[in-house]
Amino acid sequence: MENLEKLNQDGAPEEVSVAPTEMPELESDAVPTMETMEDPVRPGDPTFDEIWNDDFFKSIGMTAEEEPASEKSSEEAPEEEEQQPQKESWQKGVLMYLHDLAYLLAIIVVVFLMLFRVVVVSGSSMKNTLYNGDYLLLLGNLFYREPEAGDVIVASKDSFKDGAPIVKRVIATEGQWVYIDFEEGIVYVGDDPHSMQALDEPYTTGPTTMEEGVKFPLKVKEGCVFVLGDNRGDSKDSRSPEIGLIDEREIMGKVILLFYPGKDNSGSRDYERIGAVS
Repeated sequence: MENLEKLNQDGAPEEVSVAPTEMPELESDAVPTMETMEDPVRPGDPTFDEIWNDDFFKSIGMTAEEEPASEKSSEEAPEEEEQQPQKESWQKGVLMYLHDLAYLLAIIVVVFLMLFRVVVVSGSSMKNTLYNGDYLLLLGNLFYREPEAGDVIVASKDSFKDGAPIVKRVIATEGQWVYIDFEEGIVYVGDDPHSMQALDEPYTTGPTTMEEGVKFPLKVKEGCVFVLGDNRGDSKDSRSPEIGLIDEREIMGKVILLFYPGKDNSGSRDYERIGAVS
């Protein structure tokens, strides 16, 4: 029993007895004693106070007053994790859309160049069907293989203005006969020189009275067409030896659409003319 001093009411010390407390016995391998533990601190290692200072926090990118990143609130971390995938998903969607759009435009351009051509009328030889400055859409010769009478075509003849495109109307195709009565201004076409029929041509500006050098009747050679301009008084066409018959291989395409009108006789643009050309 251990003796402890205690002051009594008179102020004089008094002995107090305290019963010893029995400690439970521990198994020898439960907790290592100081004698059995190896010293974790080796000579030359920095002390805890030396490590746990401002220099240590600065070395890892923060000060001692800052809260470590790992101790952020559990609510902020999930929000950032949710926002990042949403942002990446939006950017990825835009890139995929632009990628697909670029491919689609490339395909459209290739198909358009294969199927169609755009030309601008220069001159008045096709008035009143077409005017100077009209923008035309052609069905390219890749698919336009069999010209027919009445088709409005664009051709390139090397013998005329170094191959400059010309727009004319097909009057007769291979094997047919053509005769023009310049006195009456009437064009005759038929499969036989003795059975030709006068053409009904409401699209012309007047009768075909102007001779240009070619002799009639004329048989259209195989693989060729005979063409005339609708403005018969002001058109260089198959009546002239300079142009003559048009080889089908010289045809650039068939005019299928007028999509932007040039100026007409009054000097204005008639947008009601936009549409199919016949």
